[in-house]
Amino acid sequence: MNIALIIGNGFDLSLGLPTSFSHFIKSKYFRKGLMNNDLYQYMDSVYNSNMGWIDVESELANYSMEHPKSTTLRIEYHQLKQALADYMGEIDYNHDVIDKDSSAYNSFGDYFFSSVGHKPTNKLIVINFNYTHSILKLKRNLYGNGFLSKFLEIAEAFSPLMGNDNPFSHIKFIHPHGAVDTGIVFGVDDGSLISPKHTFLKKSCDPSYLAFNPTILSNADKIVIWGHSLGESDHAYFVDFFTRQSSSSASRKEIVITYYGEEGYESIIEQLDILTNHNIRGLKINNRLKLIDSSSEDCRWKL
Repeated sequence: MNIALIIGNGFDLSLGLPTSFSHFIKSKYFRKGLMNNDLYQYMDSVYNSNMGWIDVESELANYSMEHPKSTTLRIEYHQLKQALADYMGEIDYNHDVIDKDSSAYNSFGDYFFSSVGHKPTNKLIVINFNYTHSILKLKRNLYGNGFLSKFLEIAEAFSPLMGNDNPFSHIKFIHPHGAVDTGIVFGVDDGSLISPKHTFLKKSCDPSYLAFNPTILSNADKIVIWGHSLGESDHAYFVDFFTRQSSSSASRKEIVITYYGEEGYESIIEQLDILTNHNIRGLKINNRLKLIDSSSEDCRWKL
């Protein structure tokens, strides 16, 4: 079985890692940049006016359009990006203890790193949209420094170099948004409306940006999306797949998508409506679609 596992920030948050942009704004890494950076001040103002919530990618685009001729935005943006990378790096390095009662921990343990990990006939591709290496933290907590723990680290570190000679080539890792140790990708989607002078804000212009091959999803028998909002800034990764899978000619797949609570369900449905070109019915008819509330205690058994 070919399995594509897509994880987003909801996965890290479930594990107890403080990885939201709101966490970052409250950190010393952000606060120390407030004095001399207009972009910092703008983000802080939006965050406070929205009572502790911010869509940072949308606000980057808004700021660009409000200051279309800004000649200082490049410097301000790179300062903000570096501060975010430093903050995430501290989390990745210092937060090895994760929440073992979380749905992320319990739903992944037996299935992905035991059932899948022990069977080379299962081809697992982990598409990690997070900056952290939380998937390895999970694995260490589950298996300590034993054999399975070691081979997963080897698989992630050397699979790009070893190719088909890698004995664990059935498990691959992809970081579309980069990682703390290789450079993070932070910005807006290609479709975002920004000033022509600010193309450096686009994720696709970042040297660390990785546009993973869409055939990964089309070739998978099962796709699990855990903690990823499928938000507008990442639509480019998913729109072709969901449009195709909602058509009558689609090859039937099992698609599992987690959400968190009632608000999370409504948000996922809203994004699926856009991604399927208003054809969620077709997506359900032509696939085995499972929407799972990750706040539920029995989330593990539904995967």
